[in-house]
Amino acid sequence: MSYEILRMPKSDDTVKEVLFEIGAFLDAMYSKEDEAINGPMRLAMDSFLMLWDTGGLFLLVKRDNAGQPILVAMCSQYKDLWSSNIRVEIQRVTMSNELDEQTEKDSLIKYLKGIASLLKFDQLYYHTYYADGGVYRDLVWNNKG
Repeated sequence: MSYEILRMPKSDDTVKEVLFEIGAFLDAMYSKEDEAINGPMRLAMDSFLMLWDTGGLFLLVKRDNAGQPILVAMCSQYKDLWSSNIRVEIQRVTMSNELDEQTEKDSLIKYLKGIASLLKFDQLYYHTYYADGGVYRDLVWNNKG
């Protein structure tokens, strides 16, 4: 099993293929709790595509041995306004039912820490969403401290 960072492809046809392949994972990122609090999902596709195209976010896909996606994480990358540190935030993660959530979280964090110098970021955050609408943004790695 391996990870793959998905940046926005250059052709419209390839973008469609990628979104078709991982579409079910993206749909699952919006939970029943989110819908109860915020209403039906209305993904701002134009904003998503703009951020994906400009590098403001990337998708991290874990594939099984046959090359099929089994985990998709949506990650944002930006420069913090106050400290000028480059941050990556693991915004949302969805995975196949066969996978263990804690094991995959730890593996995802370990992988991103291992490529921090390639992606050129200093801090890594992991978001946890709660049924009441709360979000806990946990600093899981800090290269500055």
